[in-house]
Amino acid sequence: MKQKYFKIAIILALCIAAITYYVKNNDSQNSLASSVVVQEKLKNSHLALTIDTCTGIADKSVAHLSAIVEFQKLEIAGRRIRVMQNCMNDKGFKENPAWALFTESLLRKNVKSADTSANEAYENDRRKDMFRYITIKNKPLYWIVTKQ
Repeated sequence: MKQKYFKIAIILALCIAAITYYVKNNDSQNSLASSVVVQEKLKNSHLALTIDTCTGIADKSVAHLSAIVEFQKLEIAGRRIRVMQNCMNDKGFKENPAWALFTESLLRKNVKSADTSANEAYENDRRKDMFRYITIKNKPLYWIVTKQ
């Protein structure tokens, strides 16, 4: 009878040890993965803050303008983007050449079937990605830090 309880106790101790090992090992892997995510977020937090700041400046620069004719809407959108670009350049960011290459190669494949020109599609993508600070599907970010 004592041998039976002794075997059960050993099996129970081994199960507890295995569960403890699994939990600790899994936590260390999760903490490693989460620390990489935190580092990525910290790296992009300056970019995100700068984008938010420049977006506010760009929005204020065109807030007093109103479009009556259709082309005026395009002029206002262009002015907003230009203010955004100048603000980001002043804050130490520039257009990422890797983004430009990636976008051009992607647009070459997709524009053939679309009704828009390559330049229009590139500009639309550029205007959209200027405000993005999270990487999507291996697509590089639009902004990179200029060397100081």
